Parts: sequence; C-alpha cells; structure tokens
Amino acid sequence: MDDRNGYRLPTTYASYQTLECVTIAAVSVYDNNGFETLPVKIYHPGEPVHAVNYDMGRSSIAYWDADSANYYLSTGGDRVNWNQGWEYRNDGVDIEKCTDVNAGNIGYNVAYTSDGEWMQYTIQADTTAAYTVTYRSASSATPSVVHLQIDGTDAGSLHTLPYTGGWQTWSSSSQNNIILPAGTHKVRLVIDRAGSNLSFFSFTNPVSVNTVPFEFVSACTSTDGNLIYLTVNKGVTELNQQPGDFQVTANAISLGVSSVTIDPENNRKLILALNVPVRFQQVVKLSYSGTSVVSDGDFLTPFTEKDVKNNLLPRFTIPCLIQAEEFYVNNGFQLENCSDTGGGQNIGFANPGDYLDYLIYVPEAGEYKLDFRYATQSTTGRIEVRIGDGSEFVNHGSVYFPSTGGWQVWKNLSVNVNLPQGN
Repeated sequence: MDDRNGYRLPTTYASYQTLECVTIAAVSVYDNNGFETLPVKIYHPGEPVHAVNYDMGRSSIAYWDADSANYYLSTGGDRVNWNQGWEYRNDGVDIEKCTDVNAGNIGYNVAYTSDGEWMQYTIQADTTAAYTVTYRSASSATPSVVHLQIDGTDAGSLHTLPYTGGWQTWSSSSQNNIILPAGTHKVRLVIDRAGSNLSFFSFTNPVSVNTVPFEFVSACTSTDGNLIYLTVNKGVTELNQQPGDFQVTANAISLGVSSVTIDPENNRKLILALNVPVRFQQVVKLSYSGTSVVSDGDFLTPFTEKDVKNNLLPRFTIPCLIQAEEFYVNNGFQLENCSDTGGGQNIGFANPGDYLDYLIYVPEAGEYKLDFRYATQSTTGRIEVRIGDGSEFVNHGSVYFPSTGGWQVWKNLSVNVNLPQGN
C-alpha cells in the first residue's frame, strides 16, 4: 500500500514486531499531531464498503474499540487481550476471517463488537442523492443496532440488524432514504448495541433528495440536561419561533420548551432549550406537530414520542452511600485494597492539593450530615468540602481527622454541610 508521500506499507505482516513498527511509522508519516486519518480505500456509492477497511489513524480518531490496549499491572493479575481476532490489521478493531459467499466479501469481517464502538470510512460521491444503505451481517445472538454518521452528524435512524443463526451465516438488511451529499465524506458506522459480525455496507439505488420527506433522524440531551439537540435529514432554511410545536417529556412528565434555534454550525440540527432540565436516567421523549420548521419549502414531518438519548452523567441522589472509589474525577489519589468490613478498595496516599470530584443530585436544599469512614496514622489530616457546578467551587468548611492509630484502622467522623438544590 502506498501513501501520498511515497512511503510503502505492506499489506501483509510477518510478525508482531513488524506490525508495531508499521503502526508507529504510519502515525509519524501521515500526521504529526495524530488527529487526522487517511483512507485505506476511497469508496464510492454502488460498491461495498468493507467493514475491515476503516481509515488509518489513532483510536478515537479513525475508530473506537472498547479493548484497543492491553494493560497489565506490575502487582499481578491476568492479561486481557486487546484484540480478539488477530487478522488482517494490527490495531484495536477485532477482525476475523469471513466465509460469506457474497461477492462483496474480501475474506475478513469485523467481529467481537461492543456497545458504542465505531469505524470510520472515506466515501466520495459525484452528486447529492438519497440512497438505500444495505448492511451485510451475521449473528448468533441478539443482533446489533447500528446507525450511520456522515461528517459527524447522524444520517439515519437506528437500524436493527437481523438474527441469522450463526456468526458466519450472513444476511442483508436495508435502510432507505439516507442522504449522501456530493463530495468526499467521513462516514462512521456506529454500533449502538453489539451482537453482530459486520462484512460490508453499501449505498445503492440513488433517488433525488426532493423525493425524500423532510423528517426526524435523532435527538439527544446536552450533558447538563438543559438542552435537546434534534437532528433532521435536511438543512433547515426557515424557522418560525414556535416552541409550542415541540413537546418534551421525561418519565412522562412535561418539561416545556422555552426556545428553538438552528445550530449555527450545522443547519441540520435544532437546539431546544428546556424550561425544566432533564435528569440522569430519565426516559426522555420528543414530539413535534406544526409548521414552524421548513427546508426549502418542505415542512418537517410531524412525529410522536421519539426517543431522546439521555447524555447526562451518572449522579448520586442524596441521601445515599457513596464509596470513595466511585469518584468522577481523581486528581492525585491512589487506590489500594481495604481491610475494613466489606473489603473493596479505599483511596489513599494523598498529597496537599489532591482532590476527588463526586457528581450528586440534591432534591431539596438544606443541611445534611456528611459521614466519613476514614483511617489515618497522622494527626494533621485535613480536607475541604467544596461544592459547585463544575466550573466554580465554594468552600463549605474544613474537616480535621484525628489519628485512628493506623492506615487500616477505621473509624467514623461526621460533619454538617448545607447543600443547595440541584446538580
């Protein structure tokens, strides 16, 4: 395989050492900062886009795989394979040999998938059109749910692949009205739910975009729960400020929409500001009826109770028990095995300036008792309890810890702290 600078990379590898050297060379030759990718092949509509020919580049840039590294601690433990297939390529995606009789098979398929993984491909189209996307997959379990992103934006709704009865028993399934604009694009195949092997997908049967309804594609919340991002399949050219055309519920309770705007960076996205924020783990639904959203004269097709992906980070609802190792951010502490009742781990080896962040939700403002389970051989231990929204923190008091007589001699200590309502 030749790159654009005249370097040659082998398409087959003789040893693990060769693989390692080629990977390092590819990063240094192609991209000095590691945030770009190069296509293994530039694909076009009408031909199979082979799942194993995702772009060359770093994990989280060209692909995302749940086990793309092999970590092993000096204190012992089992090694965990960073790759389950050991075929065709040498990075994190799991690849195995494929026995599909379909002419699109090149001898290998992506396997051993996990929720949230994705691979990115380079696809070039001469004209803008709406296509039928066909997926070639195999499954011996509950099959995968997938969707496509084009240049970072969802291009189609979730698609459930078929159960086929075997990991090498292959079948095709299709999804209509996926719009692919003219030009060169980065297309991601996202695995929302694992459960299928993937051989290839293809864009076929092009039709004019004008024949495709203007409709809902996907929706998700912001990480703070105050906004909903709605993606549609065509660019919004006219928006009449009618927030009442949208209805949002969380656990069947109406939240209300205060405003609707077009995303300034992407006219296929609308930003809905909520009167009441979404909370972690709430089931969020979105409906639309009206004529306020327009794309080149076409009104957005009404929809009812569409799923909204809840992107809020996990939070502890007060009152509750929080294990010390259940932090959101750890700046400086180390974990060690704990000999206290119940075992598990504790945090320790603190230095001045170290801190731990925990995400909590306080249903009602008021004074709460904060109980610590601690052990120390020191007589000068002190911490500050700080509360904030993530950007600014206010010190709510210091806690001094008298010696317990040993680093695994455990005692209780309580203080009172005033907590405001909210996250």
